[in-house]
Amino acid sequence: MEHNPFKQFIDLVSFDQELITLFQERRRVAEELADLYDTKNDLLDEHEAVAQQAHAAKKHVDQLELDMRGYADQEKAIRERFHGITNNKEFQSLKKEADHYKEQQYNLEQSLVQAWNVLETIQKKADAVKTQQQEALAALDAKEVALEEQIAKTEEQIKYHEEQRLARINNVPQEWLSLYERMKHSVSNPVVVLDPNGSCSACFSPLGQQDLVLVVERKKLLPCPSCFRLLYTHSMQEDERAA
Repeated sequence: MEHNPFKQFIDLVSFDQELITLFQERRRVAEELADLYDTKNDLLDEHEAVAQQAHAAKKHVDQLELDMRGYADQEKAIRERFHGITNNKEFQSLKKEADHYKEQQYNLEQSLVQAWNVLETIQKKADAVKTQQQEALAALDAKEVALEEQIAKTEEQIKYHEEQRLARINNVPQEWLSLYERMKHSVSNPVVVLDPNGSCSACFSPLGQQDLVLVVERKKLLPCPSCFRLLYTHSMQEDERAA
């Protein structure tokens, strides 16, 4: 590796752009994974909600059937008392009571039919949701594996770049490095060239005469007084190439 400071510095800046891209990729994949987990949870919540509806509908049917059997048993018990009755008044009283339970069974039967229809509708919906959910979850599981592999690969690349970066800062002047480290997390382009008019090529703010002398004539790396990006001239690159 060449040991001229400015080239080392520009190489470091370019290298860090690759590292920033990797960080952005890691964040993007992590966000996609988070969205995937939310989708899976939504699917599970949907199935749980339908399952609870089916459970409540089945419980309602079971209660109605239990009530139906209760009325039927009560009617049967009363009618069994008809045998041996010779008193018409007592017979009419028992018959009225038996008819009452018979009517209750009839009314309950209508509710039971409706309850069964509701239960069957919900069960069909639950079966359809389960089938769709199984297919969706299988696809999401496969995507999750791919994303986790992708993020693991990106982590390896980041680790490699961070290790390589240590060797790239050795020949960069500490003054430049300190200025650069403060700016590199604030903007995507922390180091920019000074335009021919003596202005920052990022924010277009002009440099003062004294700063222009430092950058143009003394080849000094200076922060822009407005946006604080580090400024250099094309001649600095050309001088390094010539060296």
